[in-house]
Amino acid sequence: MDRHDQPGGYYEIDFPGRLRLTHYPSGFTCLRHDWMTGRDAARWVDKLRECSDAHPEARYVYDGRGELVGDLRDMPAFGGGFAVGDLVLTRSRGDRGGGLTAREVVAVRGDGDAAHHDADDAATSYVLEDGSPLYFSGHEGGWMTHALDGRAFERAFRPHPSQDPGEMRETDAAFVARVLGKLWAGLDRNERFHSYAAGTAAEEGREEGFRARYAALRDGISRIRGDLAAAGPEGEGTQAAGLAEPLLDAFEALVGDVQDIRRRLSPSSGHDDARIGEQLPLLEALRLGMRRRGLLPESPGHDDDTGPPSP
Repeated sequence: MDRHDQPGGYYEIDFPGRLRLTHYPSGFTCLRHDWMTGRDAARWVDKLRECSDAHPEARYVYDGRGELVGDLRDMPAFGGGFAVGDLVLTRSRGDRGGGLTAREVVAVRGDGDAAHHDADDAATSYVLEDGSPLYFSGHEGGWMTHALDGRAFERAFRPHPSQDPGEMRETDAAFVARVLGKLWAGLDRNERFHSYAAGTAAEEGREEGFRARYAALRDGISRIRGDLAAAGPEGEGTQAAGLAEPLLDAFEALVGDVQDIRRRLSPSSGHDDARIGEQLPLLEALRLGMRRRGLLPESPGHDDDTGPPSP
C-alpha cells in the first residue's frame, strides 16, 4: 500500500495549521485560505474539484508521515459519506505503520439541513459501534472520531483495498470491556449525575434506594471488567455481553428515574436534564454495536438505519 505505487498519484496533507492538499508527483497544490468559510466555502469546493478534475485517477490522502488518512471521494464535497455496516479505520496517535483498529458504522444521525452548513460540510454524521461519533471536519479536511480511549480525536477513513479490516477489529471480549468502560465513565466522571441520583431522590424520601442502585451498577461493572481483564482480550465476549446487558438496562432506568424527579421538582432545569440525558444516546449506540456483533439479540422492530437520538 505504498503511496508511491498508487495509480494516478496521491494527495498529501502537508501544511501544518492550515489545510493544504498537494498532489504528487505533479506538485499541484490546493490550499484552503482562512476566508474560505461560510458562504465563501464554495470557493474551497471549487478548488477541490479543480484538483480532482486535473488528476481523476488519484483518490487517496496521506499525512506527512506517509500514513493513509482518507479518500478524496469520501469528502462531502464529492457526495461522499458512509452507510450502516461500513468499517472505518483509526490509528492510535503516534503509532506509525500500525495501530489500526476497525470500527463499524451502526447508525446515521442527521445534523440538520445541509443548507445551514458550509459548502464542504456533511449534512449527516454517524455513530460507531462503541458510541463514538463519526463526523466530517472541514478544518481537518477529513472524517474524525474519538480515539479508543475517548480522550482525543483521530482521523477515520475507509480501508484501502489492500487492507483486511476484519483482521483489525477488536475481539468481542475487548469490545465488551470497552463498552463497560464507557458506562463506568458515565458513572465515575459525572459527579453531578451521582448527586442527582441521591440528592434529588432525597427530596422524595428515596435517597437510600437510589444510592443502592448506583452502587450496584458500579459494583456490577467493576466485577465484569475485572473478569474480562483476567481472561485477556481473547476471553469469552458473548458471555460477558449477556452479563453486561442487565447493567445497560439498569443504567437506562436509573437515568430515566433521575430525569423524572428533576422535571417534577425543577421544571426549569433544562440544562441539567440535558447533562443527565447525554448518557441515553450512548447507551443506545452501545446496544446497536453489540447487536451488530451478534452479542445481543435484535430488538423487535429494530431499524439499523435510524440512529440514537441526538443528545
